[in-house]
Amino acid sequence: MKTDHLYLIGINHETAPLDVREKYAYSEMSIQDHLHHFRPEEGSVVIINTCNRTEWIFHASKKPESVEKLLNELAEISSDYDTPVFYYNEGLEAYQHMCRVVSGMNSLVPGETQITGQWKKSFERSFEHKFADNSLQEIYQQVLRVSKRLRTETGLGSGRVSVSSAAIQVVADIFETFIDKNVLLVGAGEMCELAAEHFVDSGVQSISVVNRSLENAQKLADKFSAKAYQLDDLKIELIKADIVLSSTGSPTPIIDKKMLSSIMVKRKFRPIILIDIAVPRDINEDVSNISDVYLYNLDHLEKLAEQNMDSRKEKLKYSEELLQRYTKDSASQGSSEIGTVIGSLQKRTRELQDQELEKLFRKFPDFSEQHKDAIRASLHSVSNRMLHDPILSLRKGNKKDNKQRDSQNSFVDLFKDFFNL
Repeated sequence: MKTDHLYLIGINHETAPLDVREKYAYSEMSIQDHLHHFRPEEGSVVIINTCNRTEWIFHASKKPESVEKLLNELAEISSDYDTPVFYYNEGLEAYQHMCRVVSGMNSLVPGETQITGQWKKSFERSFEHKFADNSLQEIYQQVLRVSKRLRTETGLGSGRVSVSSAAIQVVADIFETFIDKNVLLVGAGEMCELAAEHFVDSGVQSISVVNRSLENAQKLADKFSAKAYQLDDLKIELIKADIVLSSTGSPTPIIDKKMLSSIMVKRKFRPIILIDIAVPRDINEDVSNISDVYLYNLDHLEKLAEQNMDSRKEKLKYSEELLQRYTKDSASQGSSEIGTVIGSLQKRTRELQDQELEKLFRKFPDFSEQHKDAIRASLHSVSNRMLHDPILSLRKGNKKDNKQRDSQNSFVDLFKDFFNL
């Protein structure tokens, strides 16, 4: 697999605050229009747009020029920021960055799984509408394969980790119980559905869904025995709610100080928690100036995520070690004999692991999913560490053989015989 024509420019939660990121965010309706602006004369372009990042991926015969200037023009930004907000990657580095993103290594909440579906959807959009051609297909498929292995073999994605779960933690630190709390979800997309799952698991018994499309609101509400309303009912539902989580595709705020001030009077200033996980933001920051209104947005959740990073640092470190190994193999040796041999050994090891795990879980059916994830991660970790030295020796031996034509590939043949490949 060749990565020498791969280019990536992006902005995310690590390089810019929310008020900057939202200037470069696109609504679902506008992404296709923006793809027209960026497509190279010869090559492909994909735009990744999530709540924490926007990235532009190119596969072209030459490096795209003046992308940052065009981004600022489209965002109607006339001057540069004091500090750089964009990051750039080319070739192997761009490929590795995509693997970090899709595996959840580069997420605000490390290990979150929503990014995989969002990333796939972005690529499929470009393939469907001819903004990307087959030159990106191999890279696309390989990123998904490597990312899946990273999640499985490191346990990074074990448990339930997401921006929505971080939002629930914020509320859990405020309320002793959720049983008597009314939750209002503004929006009916994936993030709101995930939040609903977390709320229900935490004991919430009253959930309402407000959405521009009543049909979509009802679909989400039906999954959680909730009530569905149109966006016109937002003010009435805000009067009832104790906790509001908003994630819509609106280009402008749908809740502001003027609206909420009158609502708080009707609520008799009963406290309300507002959690805004939308980009651009759904809730204007000026609502924070109202008494008994507590607003949390993605910047606040990022700080919370940083506080909880210690438990995942070891998994991230190990993920990075595996990433370096897997991506260099696939980028530089994917089609060679040594790459095939390494792939065969790893595949056989995984098959043996899966067989033994299946036997174990049949023998102990009461294991929880959390325990199963921990066992899988531990077994994969041991196997990968055991394979590390033999694979390293194979590479070194192959290099020596290649310098001696008479013995070319003899070390590879010996390796294959030793492991019965």
